[in-house]
Amino acid sequence: MQGLKTAGISILVVEDEYLIREMGISLFQDLGFVVHSAAHGGEALEVLKAHPSIKLMFTDVRMPVMMGDELVREALKIRPDLKVVFTSGYTASSNRIPAEFPMVQKPYRPRDVIQAF
Repeated sequence: MQGLKTAGISILVVEDEYLIREMGISLFQDLGFVVHSAAHGGEALEVLKAHPSIKLMFTDVRMPVMMGDELVREALKIRPDLKVVFTSGYTASSNRIPAEFPMVQKPYRPRDVIQAF
């Protein structure tokens, strides 16, 4: 997203760990995004349905209810043009991510997240 103005762009942050989710929300708000959040994949799908303005999704790989790769498959059925970036603190999680999607390793820095989009 280098060079792209972030003000007003809606993003969905999906993270099951509360403190990490709050950190992600704060990061994206500081960058000017309109931020929606969800604690797991099922909730994320409901948020996507309720907010058609969401253009981006930043999601953890390993979550209860629905893993990140499953979430993305379902989310793309709802919003085929959705841009997705995965995040994980587990190196082994990268084998669950389809090759066409970028991944940012936790702990992440704002620059790494923006470059991934």
